[in-house]
Amino acid sequence: MKNNPIFRFIRSLYRFIRSFIFCVGLLVVIAVVLLVVKPGTISFESPEYTSTDKIMLKMKLTGELLDKSPEANSFSDAVISFFKKDENQLYAFHMKSVLDRAKKDPQVLGLYLNLGTLQGSLSEFEQLRKLLSEFKDAGKRLEVWTPMLENKTYFLASLADKLHIAPEGEVEVPGPMFQLIYGGEAFRKLGVAFEVIRMGQYKSAFEPLVSDQPSPETQKAYSAIEESLRKHLLSKIAQGRKIELKVAEGWMRRSLFTAKEAFLEKLVDGLSYREQFEDQISKEAKLVEIAKYHKPKPLKSKSLIKKEGIAFIEAIGEMYIEPSAMNQSSTLDFEHLEEQLKWARDEQDVKAVVLRVDSPGGSSIAADLLWEDVRRLAEVKPVVVSMGAYAASGGYYMSASATKIIAHPTTITGSIGVIGLVPNFEAFKQKYGVSFYNISESDRKNLLNPGSKMTAEDRNILQKQVSSAYEAFVTRVANGRKKSFTEIDSVAQGRVWTGAQAKELGLVDELGGLPEAFHRAKELAKLNVDQEYPLLHYKSPENWRFLSHFSLDNLTKTQIIENIPLLNSLSRWMQGVPKEKVLTLLPQRLEMH
Repeated sequence: MKNNPIFRFIRSLYRFIRSFIFCVGLLVVIAVVLLVVKPGTISFESPEYTSTDKIMLKMKLTGELLDKSPEANSFSDAVISFFKKDENQLYAFHMKSVLDRAKKDPQVLGLYLNLGTLQGSLSEFEQLRKLLSEFKDAGKRLEVWTPMLENKTYFLASLADKLHIAPEGEVEVPGPMFQLIYGGEAFRKLGVAFEVIRMGQYKSAFEPLVSDQPSPETQKAYSAIEESLRKHLLSKIAQGRKIELKVAEGWMRRSLFTAKEAFLEKLVDGLSYREQFEDQISKEAKLVEIAKYHKPKPLKSKSLIKKEGIAFIEAIGEMYIEPSAMNQSSTLDFEHLEEQLKWARDEQDVKAVVLRVDSPGGSSIAADLLWEDVRRLAEVKPVVVSMGAYAASGGYYMSASATKIIAHPTTITGSIGVIGLVPNFEAFKQKYGVSFYNISESDRKNLLNPGSKMTAEDRNILQKQVSSAYEAFVTRVANGRKKSFTEIDSVAQGRVWTGAQAKELGLVDELGGLPEAFHRAKELAKLNVDQEYPLLHYKSPENWRFLSHFSLDNLTKTQIIENIPLLNSLSRWMQGVPKEKVLTLLPQRLEMH
């Protein structure tokens, strides 16, 4: 349907009208603000420290760690993000530039984290922890106060030089845990049955719908994943807390601690309230909010500003060519992703591509189409896949043709297998008096009728389709990994692995996050790994392009203001609000790598 020219025209017209209406509304709002707000009502704080002060950067970590960068995908999104920043969301990778700057600054003693109820995938916690670890390795301190701790936040906080918890707080560290819910009997009581067609003995996506308990294969796979994740967490916690591994193992076995017990068992270094903890830090250094810390780099000549760089593309969510209304919010934009991959292939300024994949899979057809797009791109430019929390099934499929694959140790990947599900509502007639009839000359009318059971021929046809898709999947992976079909088949069968396991099996090349991916991309593109290059993004025709090749990390505010006329216009609209303040409203998306 998307290829229908009429449909494309209607959709483009709709987008234009939506953007136009939004723009008109925005101008009306600005006009109202200009009539109400008097010049000079917006004040700007002077720096909270002098050049001779020793400072501790302060940051509150609460809310959500994002798996996907908060990049505007449409004109209206861009305008909203221009004026609004959600302080309860953090994309860990965006901290890299400020931490890199701070760890080279002798005035900065370290970083103080007020750690709240932070949510997110283990891979994002891993990425943030690695950035903090590199900050510490530069000789900086890391101090953490928190009201309570659980698995992921303790994994992060265990890195601290000083870790305090509220006197009546608690620590819950049972380690990784998978809760599997099975409803086979419940569906049978409802009169619903399912026929599962699969290739891969470990492919268990629909098992909870037909069984009452995990199969031996599922038990084996999840137990192995739990063991891999547990070992990784324990080793990092033991290393951070400077204790023996068996001590950390004992903590996880016990799992639950009051604050006092956590202090006695040395899970934390002390008990205090937040202001008490901050008062202690203030005796040695000034606490400065990380958002107010700014150490500009020397002005660079515009002639030195490079346009060529590394493209960053994200494949986040379930993959379907046409998402349904039920799964649209969690589905990647298939058409937009294809546009980005084609743009990266054709754009001369793009010298290499980092493709962030965070997807549990979806349609095998969509996965195969994206695999081909990545393959064609990798033929002309290096493509480095950086796996997020999940890159399994279709997520791994599309990654298989990349030049290099890098995963976090905690990434869930693999699941090289194919599975299908056919519902059967025969029992509905007996239980509820509901019948289903298909009037058709098709030999598959029973298969396509939920009220009838598939025939042996139906099952045979479906099995051939699934087998064909599985053979293609394994072949694609074998070619990409430069292994034989048999070698990949032995670790495929629908089994899921952690990134650490996948590295041992040869399904990924390296363990690491986005910084390692960008480093490898520069190497493969024969760029200077010690030099910074722009991070390039595809902007569809409806999007703003004024940030296409600029970086807040590489360019000073003065240079950006000179190169973005829109800032001058906004400054005038806001009755003389300094352009530097307008700049702080911009989504700080672009960095250098």
